[in-house]
Amino acid sequence: MRSVKYAICVVFTVMFCAPVISGWAESVSSVDDLFAEGNALYEKAEYAKAIETYEKILSMGYESGALYFNMANAYFRAGNKGKAIVNYKRAEKLIPSDSDVAANERFIRSKIGATGMPDDGVWSWGPIRRYCAAFSADEVLKIFSGLFIAAIIMLAGAIVFRVYWRYLIGVSALLFLFAGIDLAIAAHQISLVGKEAVITSAEVEAKYGPFPTATVFFQLREGATVRIVQEKDDWCKVKRSDGKSGWVTAKDLEKI
Repeated sequence: MRSVKYAICVVFTVMFCAPVISGWAESVSSVDDLFAEGNALYEKAEYAKAIETYEKILSMGYESGALYFNMANAYFRAGNKGKAIVNYKRAEKLIPSDSDVAANERFIRSKIGATGMPDDGVWSWGPIRRYCAAFSADEVLKIFSGLFIAAIIMLAGAIVFRVYWRYLIGVSALLFLFAGIDLAIAAHQISLVGKEAVITSAEVEAKYGPFPTATVFFQLREGATVRIVQEKDDWCKVKRSDGKSGWVTAKDLEKI
């Protein structure tokens, strides 16, 4: 009797799971086919069609560093350098240690004279800046988890092995310290989500106020990375690399 119940459960599990697994497999296959199609179009120098194909993949809910990287290359070849930098930055967040992404972005910036957006305060310190550049927020959180678990294990070891308790407590405290720093870095990276943007229009006037007749404060060039500090209707107040802030229309930029 038990074996019959088990068999019935297996049959129902297969019945319900098979369509889901089949649909997932078809979806993955479709994404792979589209990605290959986009790459083929890029090789034929049909950059607009390649971008359209890559966009279809994004509309299906899939994203990857390689997808954004290839899309950035297509935008660059199509002459849209601002959109190219946007997608290089998106690729950078998913594959931060990829040297090709960083090299291509630097190359475009050097060509058009576009500025980046340096961090302020402690976040501009070299080691922290390089650490943030090397790991995504998800990776930093994984490192934090590893450090925190290791610290707990060391603490437990100090309780069990009394002879080495001072050494184990010291190691545990050090691990907790690094875990805390790691968590702060991850929080900083997450806080920038939706706040960083790239100017995608050729020449943009940043104004003192969020209305067309406001006085122009400064100019922003295509490809400049800015930080959004406030949004109002169809306007965004952005801060550029030298700390100056001004209002630009939302259509002139794209969030990373």
